[in-house]
Amino acid sequence: MRWILGDIHGMLDPLAAIVAVLRARDPHCELLFVGDYVNRGPDSRGVVDFLLALPNARFVRGNHDDVFDLILNDHWIGGDDARLTAGRACEWFTPHGLAQTLTSYGLGRDVIGECRRGASADVVRQIRAAVPAGHRAFFRNLPLVIDADGVVVAHAYWPPDVANGTSAIAWHLAADPHLAHQVVWHRWSVSALLADKPTWTRPAFFGHPPTMNYPPSLREIDVGPIVAPMVTLLDTAVALGEGGRLTAVCVEDGAIVQVDRAGRQISG
Repeated sequence: MRWILGDIHGMLDPLAAIVAVLRARDPHCELLFVGDYVNRGPDSRGVVDFLLALPNARFVRGNHDDVFDLILNDHWIGGDDARLTAGRACEWFTPHGLAQTLTSYGLGRDVIGECRRGASADVVRQIRAAVPAGHRAFFRNLPLVIDADGVVVAHAYWPPDVANGTSAIAWHLAADPHLAHQVVWHRWSVSALLADKPTWTRPAFFGHPPTMNYPPSLREIDVGPIVAPMVTLLDTAVALGEGGRLTAVCVEDGAIVQVDRAGRQISG
């Protein structure tokens, strides 16, 4: 069986708990992740260590991962603004959870304070030195899309009028430079979710906007995924408050498993 897992954002305890639940059901299940592994939660480093050791798992790039890649490697996919530097990215994302990520890598308040003001080249070097090479490579090599048998996984978006067949995804990404930005950074609008189903051949799974930001009528359960025609949104805000959950959805039968911030199983 294959399970799609929502945004993690540095929350190691619920990640470990939900993987244990899924692997207890099927030790050989495949785990597909929608991105955003860092920021906000307390243990981004632990999350990456856990993911790197996880067998039979695949990962895509989230927008938070994209910014961290810029900070670590001077590389980012979603950047329409070529002028954005690693130092300015630190300033931009420190209020959005980067501070917690840097703390998890052992960096102190002095570095985080410098980041809030726009990190100098020396501070960027300190950050890079604190992050293991294997972690830097993980973010550098995150793909935009998981193109799997019968299913597509991306972080944020795929245009509903753009084909998502096996050969079409790579072609469209190569043909349209702006599409990469959309895949990592764009958000599904309510009107798009309520419109006629996309002209796709395969269903697609996404994270990125917390589902609680959408009208309750779009969710079958209060803190749950949004399941629209051909589109499933999975970010149930595990790092954004006591009511947040981490969600996994089974590709084959649509089953939902959720754990809360402490790793307690809520459903499934």
